[in-house]
Amino acid sequence: MARYSASPPLCAQGKTRYSADQGCVGAAWAKGRDQLELPDPRIDPEAYFAGQASRGIDERTASALRMKSRTYVAFRIEAVDRPLGVIVFESVRTVEAAAKADCQLDADQIFDIMRGEGYGTAIEAALESASLLRTL
Repeated sequence: MARYSASPPLCAQGKTRYSADQGCVGAAWAKGRDQLELPDPRIDPEAYFAGQASRGIDERTASALRMKSRTYVAFRIEAVDRPLGVIVFESVRTVEAAAKADCQLDADQIFDIMRGEGYGTAIEAALESASLLRTL
């Protein structure tokens, strides 16, 4: 489990294990990719929690999240013969708000880069190396 954010409080280690059948992590693990956009929890908490519930995240768990992300884009990373893990991009902005702020969170573009020549290979090799180190 690795985490990166430009905001130091969000870089702190959170959960070290994620259920294979919950959240965007679980959906991407099962289907190969997942995307979810949620309303602002401060304006419409009921719809926010319903959206989280659509991915198997209960209200108590969603309430405890430090980063109340509104946009999730998740992809399964695969080796030739098996899945290796899931990478998740998330933002507290919606896709529309990010575009207005001149930021891009385009799931198809991210997917193309991840699967593109060089990028996917490097990521898969890094994950494969990490999984081998854990077995030593």
